[in-house]
Amino acid sequence: MELKRNRLYLVAKFSYFIFGYKRITMKKIKSQQTISKKTNKKISKPQYANNLLYGKYLDHTNDAIIQINSRGIIEAWLGAASKIFGFTERNILQKHIGAIISEYERERNEILRAIISDKSLINYETRLLTKSGLELFTSVSLFPFKEKRKKSNSYLLFVRDVTEEKNFRDRLFSLQNIHTEILDGLLVGIIILDRETAEILYTNKRGMELFQLSSKENLGRKIWDLIDPEMVQDANELIQPTTDFYTASPKQIRVQRYHDKSKFWVEVHTSRINYHRRPCSLLAFLDITVTRNYLKQLEESVKQKELQAATKSRFMANMSHELRSPINIILGYVDILTGLDEVDGEAREFLTYIQKSAEHLLKTLNDILDLSKAEASKIKLIEKPYNLVALMKSVLSLIEVKLIGKKIALDYNSNIEPDSYFSIDAHNLQRVLLNILDNAVKFTDEGLISVDVKFRNGSLTFSISDTGIGMTQEEVDKLFIPFEQAHSEISQKYGGSGLGLSISKEICSLWKGEIKVESKKNAGTTVTFTYPTSRTEQIEEAEVVPVPTDLSLIKGKKVLVIDDQEYNHKLFKLMLNECNVETVFSGKLALNKLITEDFDGIVLDLRLPDIPGMDVIKEIRKRERLKDLKIVTTSADILSGLKEQIEELGLIFIPKPVRRADLLNALITAFSK
Repeated sequence: MELKRNRLYLVAKFSYFIFGYKRITMKKIKSQQTISKKTNKKISKPQYANNLLYGKYLDHTNDAIIQINSRGIIEAWLGAASKIFGFTERNILQKHIGAIISEYERERNEILRAIISDKSLINYETRLLTKSGLELFTSVSLFPFKEKRKKSNSYLLFVRDVTEEKNFRDRLFSLQNIHTEILDGLLVGIIILDRETAEILYTNKRGMELFQLSSKENLGRKIWDLIDPEMVQDANELIQPTTDFYTASPKQIRVQRYHDKSKFWVEVHTSRINYHRRPCSLLAFLDITVTRNYLKQLEESVKQKELQAATKSRFMANMSHELRSPINIILGYVDILTGLDEVDGEAREFLTYIQKSAEHLLKTLNDILDLSKAEASKIKLIEKPYNLVALMKSVLSLIEVKLIGKKIALDYNSNIEPDSYFSIDAHNLQRVLLNILDNAVKFTDEGLISVDVKFRNGSLTFSISDTGIGMTQEEVDKLFIPFEQAHSEISQKYGGSGLGLSISKEICSLWKGEIKVESKKNAGTTVTFTYPTSRTEQIEEAEVVPVPTDLSLIKGKKVLVIDDQEYNHKLFKLMLNECNVETVFSGKLALNKLITEDFDGIVLDLRLPDIPGMDVIKEIRKRERLKDLKIVTTSADILSGLKEQIEELGLIFIPKPVRRADLLNALITAFSK
């Protein structure tokens, strides 16, 4: 839903900019609730704290903003839609657009015809139905747009209730003599001019104020005195309108005041009328200078934010690659050395220190990347049936190891039966639990850590309490701010990146849960979070990746390793000592070797100095003699979507740092196909 909301804001912004919607008011965006007809779950629309301008823009617009898909199903109901048509979001979402189509429009069928032909409609006037069956005269604009990962277009429908405006125009056309008092009471400038001579015959009070004209200066003057010289050609179309008031689109032109020649933008509606038995043009002016300037600022702001986001993404991708590559070497050689019988005693202890330090660095790097993903709404939930008791045992066993040597008791209470399965994202749930429990262990020197898990009213509630150092309310308020810790002494004494709870909060919001912290200085802390879910009977076994013991499937296989780092060549040879391994530094050398020699499989780094790894795969698949070649890919770049592209091709992807167990299992999987 977030992506649709963001796109609605963007399209709405440009639509206002191009077609001149009249009002922009300011009000703090509110959190709203929508009900999905398919899942019957509440979906909280995001609070756009960094895009308040868009929210202010939509909250008080007088226009209905409706998103529909290619089948005419309503997917978003925004702006003044409820006010105009009387339907609430709950009533109308997932209904067909025909719910608001009148008999009048069914005969004309312009809206549905535009959807079928994938075309736009701009300021098309028609009658639409309210919930009560009342027909409203409306101005409709329809714009097709393409959403990522959707084959067919979606459509954005802007609807303005112009019933009152139309009634006024009808009266205006029926009158041969326009009453001056009525026109002077309008908030728009009115000018009537002779179509043949361009001579001004009448200007209302608002028009004289806009153009700095006195009553004496008003009559007999040419309209060209009020038009910016650069806009004369556009203004000429206003003097000789070819359409009537009912179907004429408003036009935006730049005009000038009579005395000081200062320029400003107006939106002009035109119509043919007879005035004192003369063929004339009626021009209605609305000053939109402030609106255009505001929209221009919005556009610049969006461009700046997009530039900043792109710069940040490039930095994060490069940082990930540069840090993961050396971590890959550290952990890879640790795996090799710990597997040697000659390494024991103090040397093995030193290796353990190196491994833990490298894994801590990797965890910090992953936390930073996860925060970046969370801010960009790229963390995905993968919910499957899972045994919650088994998950909690796994989590608590990891924590028990950290409690060795500490005077801390661990207490676990739950009303969950051992054979209970829930539809949950076990990976992300485990991350949240470990983040909170790690903090409890870190900040508690002695006493008790208690874990309480309950399922009631369709929601899992996890409560983790400790008897640690505790916090003041001021310190609690900082907990969910990225890179923030309660105070500087905490960071110096206990370490940490200050990201764990920030990421936990983002993850909880993904599954529509809540997280809160209660703490008292020198008395302890309690962190409680919820996970709305349901029980399920299906059993999903936890995935375990041990080092395989049966390597017969890959033993003696000739494998080509393609990696641009020399130190990785030695590492891969040691990891794959059961195979006959050869190495090359580039994609071109790899293709030449594959064409001239016979290989059973390859391990391909997707970031190469000459040819992108994806292009190497394409070249391999073009050649008949390489059709049986087994391919395993790896990369330190985990942000650019390479993993998803590889999986779409049906291949195996291993993110760096590559562990021996992962590599051996990947090759066994590849050769077993």
